[in-house]
Amino acid sequence: MLRDLGATSWAVAYHLRAVRTERGISLRGLSSLMKEVEYPMSHATLSEIERGDRRVTVDDLTALAAALGIAPIAFLLPVPRDGDADPNETARLTGTPEVPLRQLTDWVRGESPLKDEDDSYAVETFRRASLPRWLWKG
Repeated sequence: MLRDLGATSWAVAYHLRAVRTERGISLRGLSSLMKEVEYPMSHATLSEIERGDRRVTVDDLTALAAALGIAPIAFLLPVPRDGDADPNETARLTGTPEVPLRQLTDWVRGESPLKDEDDSYAVETFRRASLPRWLWKG
């Protein structure tokens, strides 16, 4: 199983630190980027998020993604133990059962139900229910 950090907020913390350090952005630099997307966060608040001491709201998550130029989904996926995950390895997020990583990823993307489903009608129903009505209504 992938590292279960106890809550999805730990995955957010891990991915935030990983993206920030990979790009050479300090906490103060990220704080400046947050002001640019009109969602100010102090470097102390950002540090609390990275340590897992502060839960993030949906607004925090989308603003962080916008500031870093990534999709919000990047913060939601489980954390690999060694940085490289096998899609058949199992993982869980808050509120989900332990399932293969590929299945969990497809669910987060809104591509297929969390429960493994062979029925194409059920899969399409899930997809439509996972998207705003205006997007799929023709």
